[in-house]
Amino acid sequence: FHPDCVLVDFSMGRTEALQICQNLRRNTEYQDTVLIALLPDEENSNGFDRSSITELFKRPFDPALLAERIRTLVNRKKDLV
Repeated sequence: FHPDCVLVDFSMGRTEALQICQNLRRNTEYQDTVLIALLPDEENSNGFDRSSITELFKRPFDPALLAERIRTLVNRKKDLV
């Protein structure tokens, strides 16, 4: 199973969510997978380590905008291959 995109909901806990992202990036099979972080509205994105994340969305967000951004990122990735 090799998804083009993975959404990681940081509501589960910042440490746990970052660990998921870092583990996916360490695995060579998922290095090119688009990783999108969904931050809770109270989460401060300043100083946020984005090294393992492709894109960041903060609640509340427009689901249509998220869907369009996913399409753009996945299509861009496929064009590079």
